[in-house]
Formats: sequence, C-alpha cells, structure tokens
Amino acid sequence: GGGAVSGGAGAVVVKRPGMSNYHLLVLSTAVVAGSSTPVAGASLSFASITVHGGWLGFDAGSVVSASGLLTSSGTSKVAFSTLTVSGLSVPAGSSILNGSFLNLTADGAALAANSTTTINALVLDVQAGGLNVGAGAVLGPNLSTMAFASGQGLTAAAGGTVIQSTTTRLNVRGNVTFQSGALLTHTANTATRANVVNMSVTGNFDLQAGSSITLDGRGYANGNPGFGPGGGGSYISGGGGGHGGRGGDSSDGTAFGGASYDSLSDPTDLGSGGGDGGSGATGGAGGGALVLSVGGTLTLNGRISANGNGAVGGGH
Repeated sequence: GGGAVSGGAGAVVVKRPGMSNYHLLVLSTAVVAGSSTPVAGASLSFASITVHGGWLGFDAGSVVSASGLLTSSGTSKVAFSTLTVSGLSVPAGSSILNGSFLNLTADGAALAANSTTTINALVLDVQAGGLNVGAGAVLGPNLSTMAFASGQGLTAAAGGTVIQSTTTRLNVRGNVTFQSGALLTHTANTATRANVVNMSVTGNFDLQAGSSITLDGRGYANGNPGFGPGGGGSYISGGGGGHGGRGGDSSDGTAFGGASYDSLSDPTDLGSGGGDGGSGATGGAGGGALVLSVGGTLTLNGRISANGNGAVGGGH
C-alpha cells in the first residue's frame, strides 16, 4: 500500500581461511529512511567493515572494532557509539557517520575526490596518520574534538572543502593546513545564529596562497525587515544590514539601514540581512563569522572574506 517502506540492506560476513575475524559488508543501492541494517552486540570485532549504499546501525553503547579499514561509499550511513578501526576510506559518494567516539589507529582518513563526508561524532581520534580531504571532497564535521598524533593534522587539498554546520567549537589537537584551492566555510544562516566557523587549533594553522576562508552571504538572511540585530528596514525600498557599522539607508529614503552591534575587540556575531523592497526586490544576506584560536604558528597567505551580499532588483 501507500504506507509501505522498503527494508534495510542485508549484511554479508566473509571469513577468509586462517583469519579469526569476519569482514562485514552491507551493500545496497541507497539509504532508505527508517530502514537500517542493525548489528546487535555489546562488543564486536571484525577484520574490516564496508558499507556501500546502506545504513549500518550498531547497538547504543556498544564497542565495535575492526583491524582493517572502515570503507563507506555510495550513499551510506553508519551509526555507532564507540568505533575503532585502522582507518577511514571514503572513495566516493556521500557518507554520514553518527557516533560518540571514532578512533583511527593506523591509517588515518582519506576522503577521495568528489565525496561528501559528514562526521557527527563527539571525538575523532586519529592515532596515526592524518585526515586528508581530497580534491572535490567535502568534509562536514559536527565534532567537538579532532585529535592527531604529533606532527599530524587536517589537510585540505586543492578543491577540497571543510564546512562547519554548528556553533560548537571544534578543538583540533594538531595542525590544520589548507593548500591552494582549498576552502573553509560554514553553512548559511537564516533568522538565528546557527552556523559559524569556530575552531581552536593547538598546533599550526596554515592558510596557503590560493586557499580561502569564504563566508560571504552566510550570515543572517534578508527579509521584511532583514534578519539579525541590525536587520535592514523594509518598505517601498530596502535598507542595508548592519554589523560593525550601520547599514546604508535606501536610495529613496523610505527604509533605514540596520544598526551596528557586536564587540569591537572580540566580534563573534554574524552580519545582518538587508531589507526587501517592493516589486520583488530582495536585500542581501549578511556576512558569516569566523572565530579562530591558534596555539602554534598562524600563517595567512590565503584570502579571508565575510562580506554581505548585494541586493537583487530595484528598490534599494
């Protein structure tokens, strides 16, 4: 009937001669909402774990380990409490990893070209190797801590993107490097301050020439009036959004610009949105926010930009 829901993918376990643990494989064409492949057990050990296009769910509170890699490809989802594997490989597709502790013991993490990986784990502990975001790959970390071995860290290559979708501080115990062509940004906001780049790095932070932290138009949204503490007014025309300075009044004087706000010495808020005007004209969203603390050497040879967007159409 119309309420039917497809079932989850089946699980395949493979044990090679002479090996004590099984390889766990969950293979499907796509993740189906509400249809997981549950694997029960409080303490589980595998040779490796491979998920392709499925939703693998371990018991809440369970401790799971694999002597080999966790490989996630296609459109996949893995839910866990504590997961310890030799490394993480995302060769392609879109992967979501939900858990409390993800420990990588030997091989680090490699996110290949054109893959998208969202890690929702309180702690990511990379005990050997680094976390490498390849060309065209997108890493969306909703993490509280990323810990690396001495001299290791997070590296985004040309075309790689790291995006934060939270206001929670990401504590990086190690180095952070953005190579030429790499991007650091956060998800766009609307009416509330929900997303910023908020990062504390114990090691070095290196924004190399040609890389960027780009937050243009990712602050409070435009509206009637604009959103944010300094939202632009809206009437026949729209006023500009404020932040460190007051927003501009509309060209015909019918709408005032938004007020200035935030701290001069420690600004952390977003830029406010401009007010919409008549005849379909829309104001621009404000600029985003960057909060960065570096314990080692801070090298800034790339571009940092958090401009507000311009209005579209007449009436401003």
